Amino acid sequence: MTSLNIEPGTRSLSVSVGFEVQLSVALYDLQNGRDDSISAHAMRIVWDGPQGGNFSEAGLPGTDGDGNPDDRVVLWRAPTLPGKHTITATVMPDWACGGNENECSAAFNVTITSTAGSPTPEPTPCPTTGIVPTSVTDADGNAYSVVTPAEGGEFIGDDASVNVPRGALAGCDQIGIRIYILTSASGITYPGWNTAGNRYRVETVDINGAPLSNLVIRKPARVCVPLPNQLRASLTGITLLREDGNSATQLTSTVRLSDSNGYNLCGNVSTFPATVIAAGPASGTSSEPPSPTPQATTPEAGATSPTTPYVLLALILGALAVFGAMRVLNASRRPM
Repeated sequence: MTSLNIEPGTRSLSVSVGFEVQLSVALYDLQNGRDDSISAHAMRIVWDGPQGGNFSEAGLPGTDGDGNPDDRVVLWRAPTLPGKHTITATVMPDWACGGNENECSAAFNVTITSTAGSPTPEPTPCPTTGIVPTSVTDADGNAYSVVTPAEGGEFIGDDASVNVPRGALAGCDQIGIRIYILTSASGITYPGWNTAGNRYRVETVDINGAPLSNLVIRKPARVCVPLPNQLRASLTGITLLREDGNSATQLTSTVRLSDSNGYNLCGNVSTFPATVIAAGPASGTSSEPPSPTPQATTPEAGATSPTTPYVLLALILGALAVFGAMRVLNASRRPM
């Protein structure tokens, strides 16, 4: 393969000083077909950014595991340089890219904010001019749950939900948030993953219902979708993926037991809008970070679960009863 084009997973992002984000690129061959198998073609990606920033290997599908940040997926920690910057990812060596300079390099427009990457302080009370609404609607009539810095907020849809914790919003900002089914996952594939179920879209608006783009919150929101039946055979390695253009990013995910609709797959999201999809490792691949952990279930209301000592005692008593019955039977058969 000779790569003709390299595209960033997302062209613009905002991050606070000291925070770490995941960056990714997508590679296309001479026939404009997607091909992210860098290591198989002796290729590497050279990442470059503002002074003081730090690139490291992500350790996710799409990396070669050698500890060097030269894969199509990397982690980058923002330096103490508030302002607008550019990060570039370039295909190397030169012969590995058959396109021009613009096609062989991808650019990310990064805005670094001055908020330090330290524990989020408790939100201070915000002045109010009246009762804070619990919901807001956009121009198309779609309803959103209101999120505030002091209380957070939660939107519960027909089969999916998104929960924003208190302190996730800065200052006195108030937003609306919702989640809904975008399309089916049928026919959607990403290298190393098998997708299932539906694609879900999480959208945000301001308190007046106007759309918000590239919104970054200070604490991640928990997005939960139903665990597809196709992924229930083995819980090892299943995850939520965040779609970034033509690529996908693995989210920190867990399996949770819901009272209303059984098992849910939940992931942490900090940037909105976002599109997520459930996935499991494709055949012949492995996914190390992180393995979803199902929560323990309890007996239904009114039912009881026998403890191990009582079960063992019942088995012993049963065996003694059988042994005693056999001795009585043998004694009765002896000639008088």
